Amino acid sequence: MDNNISIQNCQICGNNQFSQHISCIDYTVSRETFKIVKCNSCGFVFTNPRPNENEIGKYYSSDLYISHSATKKGLINALYHIIRKRTLKSKLNLLNSLKTPTKELLDIGTGTADFLNYMVQNAYSGIGIEPDNSTREMATKKYGLKILEAVNFYQLQAMTYDYVTMWHVLEHVSDLEGYATNIKRILKDDGYLIIAVPNHESVDGKHYKEKWAAYDVPRHLSHFSVGTMEKYLSKHGFKIVQKKPMPYDGFYVSMLSEKNSYKNGAIGILKGFYWGLLTLFQGYINIKNYSSIIYIAQKE
Repeated sequence: MDNNISIQNCQICGNNQFSQHISCIDYTVSRETFKIVKCNSCGFVFTNPRPNENEIGKYYSSDLYISHSATKKGLINALYHIIRKRTLKSKLNLLNSLKTPTKELLDIGTGTADFLNYMVQNAYSGIGIEPDNSTREMATKKYGLKILEAVNFYQLQAMTYDYVTMWHVLEHVSDLEGYATNIKRILKDDGYLIIAVPNHESVDGKHYKEKWAAYDVPRHLSHFSVGTMEKYLSKHGFKIVQKKPMPYDGFYVSMLSEKNSYKNGAIGILKGFYWGLLTLFQGYINIKNYSSIIYIAQKE
């Protein structure tokens, strides 16, 4: 904890006055407790203090971290892989609905590259960015795709991509301003930025509070709501043209949250399913109730 750094200014509005939002335990790796604060001006919620860039990597070193390990251990992770097959199809349909002259795709935080590979198999021309060395090497070996290190992100050619996708990635990014500025540079003028992030104002987020699995400290640095995502994108010259739910996320996150509440086995799974279902139903009424939301944006 001695190597943690404190953020002095809000990365959305620049304000330097914060209030305590919540404190959460890292249930996945370290069992350390991390504070999450809320900007008094714009309402942006973020982990503060947080590990520095030299230390953050150790918090991803777990077989339980599914986006990097592709583990199928346990019922919840097995269900994740079943659902992912359905979500890959829905992501393809989403991009197909956003008509562009060509199909140049950049997937940031590509992880095990299942999404990128699926898109390439369906006539997209795509490359990935993956910071984690072992995950990148595993994905490259498995699929033979072009997956670059994070440092290469800032070296990509301007006005190149029709689509830039970040599936549950932006919440991990420390340099929010740098990423938005560079995406705007490399995205074509008629291109689309697609961001999926957890929504801490969701039904399940409000219910589970500090046990909510999608806080996932300290790996998740930023915790967006619909309002703060709108402010973030608008600040960097993007307008949101669509918002879409990720309906299955509420079930997965709620089941993990039950584990965080020390309710394992059938009882935890049933309770998690109940809260996932309630989140889904309330999301039909108002998209702000969904556990995770996809934001589709274009340049202003």
